[in-house]
Amino acid sequence: MFTLILLPGITYACDSTPTVAFVSYQDMDNGNYIVEIEVCIGIVGSENGWSTTFDGFNVVSFSPSGFIGSGGNIAIGSANGNVLSYEYSGTGFPDVFVAENELPCYYYMIELDGDISFTTVDVDGVNCNMDNCPGSCATISDSLSVVAKLPPLPPDCGENFYDYGGDTGDYLNDEYTKTIICPDSPGYQTTITFTAFDTEECCDSLKVYNGTNIDAPFIAGYAGTIIPPSVTSSNPEGCLTFEFSSDGSFSSSGWEALMTCLETSTNNISETDNIQVFPNPGHDKIQIKGVEYTSLHIVDKSGKIWRMIKDYRSEIDITDLPDGIYFIEMRIEEESIIKKIVVRN
Repeated sequence: MFTLILLPGITYACDSTPTVAFVSYQDMDNGNYIVEIEVCIGIVGSENGWSTTFDGFNVVSFSPSGFIGSGGNIAIGSANGNVLSYEYSGTGFPDVFVAENELPCYYYMIELDGDISFTTVDVDGVNCNMDNCPGSCATISDSLSVVAKLPPLPPDCGENFYDYGGDTGDYLNDEYTKTIICPDSPGYQTTITFTAFDTEECCDSLKVYNGTNIDAPFIAGYAGTIIPPSVTSSNPEGCLTFEFSSDGSFSSSGWEALMTCLETSTNNISETDNIQVFPNPGHDKIQIKGVEYTSLHIVDKSGKIWRMIKDYRSEIDITDLPDGIYFIEMRIEEESIIKKIVVRN
């Protein structure tokens, strides 16, 4: 669990305040984590940008290097130990990073060198009062805490698969999560066997797809308290994608399931044996040989799409992909071929 704390200081917020949200994270398997955070600037705007302070570990890298605000004003990113700042200090017009009423949101990725614990985010709002701010204003004099619990990582073979609340908590209201589950080694299929299930029947549903994203063939959708049947993949890489969404009125204990991996026959995977993706692990660029696909997607383990390519290319630039595990889905007419790669820059 980590906490994002909004510290606007003595300022005024009109109609909506700056918000900070946890988006996703990846375990890098080397003691580091990649965390994605979203900052949305409220109606009052932002004078100087924001900074993020991490308790107990340092910022290894971050992206992007800066953000564009009002009038082309740029907030430049800089890391110093456990602090990452995006600050505007120019004299452009208007003389603020984000002017009132623009309501932009910014996403940034941070690599951290230890276990995730607590995060503090400062957002400087533009001071205003009842005379120069639109709508009704409310003074913010105390810190506002936004709690974001880390979702469980996708399980490995033989491990349990839980909803966002884990084995002891409930899932969230207004939640939307995607989880890609794949076997540890090629030549296996994933089976998910549910042992407990409890969601709001009308409005909170778990959907399952036979592949690495929600464009893969739909298998089934589940809601309520009846334990679903086991689900097994039937695609070359043996992956399943789970998509869960909830409304804002009610949450429950979610689900518990066991992931098992079954070896497939050689015939089921022989058609992909001659397809090569290299180097793997890769950085900067990767090569694809043995197939002329008609479209290609690169997605991470959280389901985020990093590349959408509509024509065949034998070489793909991956310089902006953070370190981690990715899935390359190549479409050939109605068929789909999936390869797993590791990015290490």
